[in-house]
This record gives sequence, structure tokens and C-alpha cells, in this order.
Amino acid sequence: MKLSTRQILFIGLIFFIITASTSIGYHHSDEHWQLLEFANFKLGRSPQYDLASEYGKEMRSAFQPSVAFLTIRFLEGIGIKNPFDVAFVLRILSCVLGWFAFTAIVIKSKKLGINEEYQKLLAAISMFLWFIPYTSCRFSNENYSGIFFCFAIIIVGINSSTHWKYFLLAGVLIGISYLCRFQILFAAIGLLAWMAFIKKLPMVTIIIFLSGFFIVFVIGLFIDQWFYGHFTFTAYNYFYANIIKGVASSFGVSPWWYYFNMVFESAAAPISIVILAGYFYSLCYFRLHAFHWAVFFFVLGHCLVGHKELRFLFPMIYLLPFILVLGFGKATKNGKNYIQKSRLIKLFFGLVLIENGLLLLVIALLKPAEETTSFNQFIYTLASKQPVTIFYIDKDPYQFGDQRQYFYCPKNLSLQRIENDSTIMRYKPAANSLLLVYDEKFYASENVKAYIGKPVFKTFPLWLSNVNYGNWLSRAKSWSLYELKKSNKLFIEI
Repeated sequence: MKLSTRQILFIGLIFFIITASTSIGYHHSDEHWQLLEFANFKLGRSPQYDLASEYGKEMRSAFQPSVAFLTIRFLEGIGIKNPFDVAFVLRILSCVLGWFAFTAIVIKSKKLGINEEYQKLLAAISMFLWFIPYTSCRFSNENYSGIFFCFAIIIVGINSSTHWKYFLLAGVLIGISYLCRFQILFAAIGLLAWMAFIKKLPMVTIIIFLSGFFIVFVIGLFIDQWFYGHFTFTAYNYFYANIIKGVASSFGVSPWWYYFNMVFESAAAPISIVILAGYFYSLCYFRLHAFHWAVFFFVLGHCLVGHKELRFLFPMIYLLPFILVLGFGKATKNGKNYIQKSRLIKLFFGLVLIENGLLLLVIALLKPAEETTSFNQFIYTLASKQPVTIFYIDKDPYQFGDQRQYFYCPKNLSLQRIENDSTIMRYKPAANSLLLVYDEKFYASENVKAYIGKPVFKTFPLWLSNVNYGNWLSRAKSWSLYELKKSNKLFIEI
């Protein structure tokens, strides 16, 4: 059965939504600590002293925390107060916006430079390249910056006219993209250079485009003033702290070629081979395309900055399928006969399809973004029914370094550190409390064995102990909860 482009996009939307439902937690801690906890602070539920240092340095744009703040206010207004439901709604919002961005490129692909015969291929890669549904459902600054930049470059790329309203809108979208992540300016400079030197737009059109950006830039200053309580220039604060004072470099410095190595490793060979080869092949033949100018400047800018993380490239994922299909179309045209006859090439792409399908199913159906968030969800569900007390020895499960998690922490939860046996004897829990013991291991640590009864929760299912080859579970990040041992309960007056 041959699917139409519309059907491919619809099935892709289903995959995006499924991934949003299973991908609980965060890809990187910034997604939680600098967005959800910041919004929670503005709601009066997270104390300032426990916020990430970016708040004190005033180097985080308040735009996305404000989006989270308004979303939470709205959802609570209609009776949705569970923070996990709130986070799910934010992921759904993210994946739908991401899906619209990819769909817009597919729909406008002919005007952007792809032959109509490759539209289905573009739709399939945009929807089902294994990491795309996952990255698209993230409520992260990288994802949202990429979404709005994608809409902007489409508007610029498809408009042969210089009507002011299109370029004003494109500038506004670039501005929103900038408020989500300042580093998108690397790509914006590339797009602006393309507009000036390749498309040769009139100066008045470029000024209108920049005017749209500056309108949003000024609005962003007012949002920051509301959020931080006084006027501040977060972009400058970010640049000063991370570049001038070298704070970012304290997290590690990598060579300029780091990103190419990380793409090869993280995108999973042989898929990563196709991505890298496809990108450079496309760049050779379509180097004057707007998408390539944006991506090239973006990657170049990040290569020149010392501190590098793969997630910094995520905004350009929205342009990747189009770039790959551009290159594929040219490659098939240049070597059509050889590709059709080569069994080796067919075998290679067959392996690519199988690997991509398996990874897609794992990411979309099975893997949470952050395994330990399921622990928080379990506790929140228990605490919604009765008071819960969690005893711990070494590590408070809601404490992460210098920061404490409040967004997912239920009001009906008490946390008690076990100093010694007398700690339990002296403790006076709330009436009808459920008494549990926390351990940061799949297999119980020696220092908690005296206090635990039967397990009630593990981030990994118990049946995995049957496939514990090489004792990998002892090294995995796995959180466990146990009932408090009955002999210990005897000392507690409930």
C-alpha cells in the first residue's frame, strides 16, 4: 500500500504524540531547572535560594519560563493541577509545534527547491528519523528556538516578492527564536547574509526584517524586567558570564571538530554516516541555499566556542531532513544507474532502515527522557492518597547538588534522613502515613538493608535482573523504594 504525503504526516503526528506521552522527564537538566523550576518560583512555590545559578546571574531569558508560567496558570484554572499532567501538556504543545514546523517545510518543499517526486521521502524522514519525534517533544530552549527559526526561514525562502509584512513576520519569528536561545543568532546572521548577498533583497526589506526582530527584542526586555523584578539585559549577562568570564568553559572545553565526532557517535552508525555524508554532499551542490547558509554559520559559530554539547545543535534538526533530501535527489540523479544495480548500496540502506525502525520504536514507545522522573511520579501518586514519609541515608531524592526540586514534590510528603536507629525511634509521622525507605541502587545498598522490607518501586522492572549480564544493573542509575521494615515500625507511634 502506497501512502500519500498527507497520510505520512498524519502517522508522524501520532508518533510525535506517543513519544510525548512516554518521554517523561528531561533530556538535559536545563529543561527542568531553568524552565519549570523558574516558572514554579514565579508561582511562589520554589524558593529563590534553591534556583539554578542562572537566576542569580540573570542570564536566562524569561520568555520560556513565562510561557510555562502562563500555561500552568491556565491549566490550574481548568482544574489540571498535577505537575506531571502539566509537563505532559507542555510536551504535547512542543511536539505539535514541531510537527507543524516539519509539515510546513514538506508542504512548501517545491518552492524551497525540492522536486515534487521527493516530497514523500522528505515527509518520511521528517516524521520518522529516529531521534526527531524525541527532540521535537522537548520543552527546551533548543527545541523552541529551532521551531521558530524554521518558520522564519520558510517565510524568507518561499517569498519571491518583497512585501513588507512577510519579512516583518519573519523578523518577529527570529526574535522569538532568539528569546528562546540566544545562540540562534549564529544562524540568523547566516540567513541575513544570504538575504543580502545571495537573494540580494533591497535594503528597505532587510531593515523591515530587522525591525521585526527588534520589536520582539524590546518586548523580551520587558518580560525579563517582570520576571527578575528590575531591568536587566539577560543576553549581555549570558555573554559576559559564559564568554568573558569563561564560566561555560569551566564545564569543559572541546576541539572545534567535536560536533562531527559526536554526531557520528550519537546518531548511531550507519545512520550517522548517512547524515554526515548527506549533509556535506548537499553542501557541495547546494551551498547557495538559505538552509545551508543558516546551518553553516550556526555550526561554525558553535565550533568556535570552547564549551560544546551535542544538544546545542538541536535547533538545526528542523532543517536537516530537507538538506538530506536535497543531497539525495542530486546523488540519485548523478548515479542513478549505479545505485539501482549495486547490491551493496541496497544492503547498506536496508540496514539503515532496520536500525532506524528499531531505535524509533524504543525511543517512541519505551524510553523515558530521564529515568528517575518515574520515581517522582510514583511518589506524587502515593502522596495524593495519603501522607508519605521517605527515610533515606545518603541522598535526599529531591536534592540535586545545590538545587532542590520543588515542581514535582507533593505537599503531603515528608523526607527524613536516617542518622542512626534512634532517628526512626524518635520520628513522629502524620496519621496514616505510608513509611518508605529510599535507596539509589537497583540492588539494596548494605547500609539500608537493616531498614527495608519488600520493594514497592524500582525505576527498572524487576525482571531485568534476569538479564543482568556483566552486572550492569549495579552501575545503572536506578532508584528504589522499599517498605519500612516491620521491626522498625514497632518503634514509631502512628
